[in-house]
Amino acid sequence: MHLLDVLFRMNSGLWPHVDFVTPLGILGFVPFTHFMGLGYSVGDAILYGQVAFAVCLLPLTLYVGLTRLPALAAYVFGLLMVLFAMALTYGGTGPGISMSMHYNRWAWVIASLAVLLALLPRQGRPAQLFDGVLLALLFSLLILLKVTFFVALVPGVLVALLLQERRREIVAALVAGVVFGAVLLVALGPDYWFGYAADLLNVSGSEVRPHTGVPFADIVGAPGNLAITAVGFMAFLFLHRAGHRPQAVGLLLLLPGFMFITWQNFGNDPKWLVPVSALLVAMATKARRLGDDSDASRFLLVAALACILYLPSTLTLAVSPLRHFGSDPAMFEPMLAGGPGQEDIYVRRDRGYSMKAEQFLDAPGKPWDRYADLMEMPEPTEIAGIPFPNCEFLAGSVNWLRTISTDLRNMGVEEGASLFTADILSAFWLYEPFRPLQNGAPWYYGELSGIGNADYVVVPKCGFAERVRQIIIFELSEAPFDYQVVGENERVALFRIVR
Repeated sequence: MHLLDVLFRMNSGLWPHVDFVTPLGILGFVPFTHFMGLGYSVGDAILYGQVAFAVCLLPLTLYVGLTRLPALAAYVFGLLMVLFAMALTYGGTGPGISMSMHYNRWAWVIASLAVLLALLPRQGRPAQLFDGVLLALLFSLLILLKVTFFVALVPGVLVALLLQERRREIVAALVAGVVFGAVLLVALGPDYWFGYAADLLNVSGSEVRPHTGVPFADIVGAPGNLAITAVGFMAFLFLHRAGHRPQAVGLLLLLPGFMFITWQNFGNDPKWLVPVSALLVAMATKARRLGDDSDASRFLLVAALACILYLPSTLTLAVSPLRHFGSDPAMFEPMLAGGPGQEDIYVRRDRGYSMKAEQFLDAPGKPWDRYADLMEMPEPTEIAGIPFPNCEFLAGSVNWLRTISTDLRNMGVEEGASLFTADILSAFWLYEPFRPLQNGAPWYYGELSGIGNADYVVVPKCGFAERVRQIIIFELSEAPFDYQVVGENERVALFRIVR
């Protein structure tokens, strides 16, 4: 839903960071909106956009693979990069299919190319100027896609280049980076970049969603992840022991970045095992060529362990298009209202329409509140005397959006009105003729984004992120506004902002 909200905003002429808040760069959406602008439906545009992204990066993938890796490994690596680009799931081991978090898969393709380009010297005749420009291009793409990858990987890449004394490549990358930066500044405009920086600061300081999934310590040391961490450090130790100091130190500096990205990404899928495996296969080939079979065997052993650990996720990515084509249409319902260009996006019926919720029966005033103080359960929050109990839906986002959109129209919200929503989702404008909130957020991150441009405040009685809803209600109560009740039912309360 977040992706669809962004795409239809952009297709209507709105720009990320200028007209709405998101920490994601424009590259995560332009491949789709390009095809929407050509008249394709949103479903077709998403599929064609994935293909276009893979095709555009294929020459770079082949260049990096064929100049850094043995022939067979180069083609396997290239196949995996195409798989990352075109899969219909984020990874993991679940059977479901979804376009959610596609930008993480795309960023891993670009990051994997940059890591191999930096850690492995070119086979044959050096081409440091070209490789430096290519590195600058890859990191520019990461900035346009997801800045997290850029910040996490630059230190390790730079140190690896310095230790290999690839100074011409560093200079070429810096000069090309400045040129690319100037071109992007002119092409996108200063408002885009100032807005991008503001959005990133908003997200980094937000209580709402600074990361997803498990704590960082669990990414590194939880029983299920300990073998993955061990593979990374074994790779470092064996590279260092074999005398490959640039690759060893570079990898050591990259490992925290890899783990940070994994922690920050939904699903915590350790895709960094793929470029590390490719690195070890290349170093094993070099060791064998020099007659050092023991080092080669160690490198291949760790590479094999990495491949085994990531195999379930690889298979999930690989079979996701097959699962998509083999899905039973009877299990799915349309996600959107069915207008032009909206008719071919579907959601599994139980996930879109089944209203399963989690309620806190030990909250104050509930039947099991005897130990509410012990559990530090908060009092129910309220606005203008209307209480909002602790409640969080586990499914049913389409039902929720459709039904509340109808409720809002019945409460008198006029066509073209802008709504601020006290929940993580706010795409009511996709179901009724409302207007997307200027400077609002398709996925809420904090700071009451867009509240100054809202005509109404919508507060669901049960939402999709209870902690977020409670934070927003508290922020609303602290804002310099009063709220006049316009309408209320068992599902939602609607307020007019009194400024």
